Amino acid sequence: MTKRPLRKRAKYSLIYYFVRLLIFVSNLIPRRLWLWFCGLLGRIAYSFATETREQITLHLGLAYSKEKSLKEILALSKETFKMLGKNAGDVLRA
Repeated sequence: MTKRPLRKRAKYSLIYYFVRLLIFVSNLIPRRLWLWFCGLLGRIAYSFATETREQITLHLGLAYSKEKSLKEILALSKETFKMLGKNAGDVLRA
């Protein structure tokens, strides 16, 4: 088994400790505040995950193009990221 390059080890270590910190913090604060924070992280992820955002928007457009306008589909894709953040927060807290 070969060792990973230093850059990858640092990246994975950073992610690991960030998740550990999130789990620790999730048990300290009230659930409502935690879910609000995770929803905020989901909205931030919406800004950075461009490929995923475009894919979600495309698929929502295919599913709802006759019923919803483009503006409504974009709002629904933002809400999807927010709810994914909240769901992940619930999993971390459990």
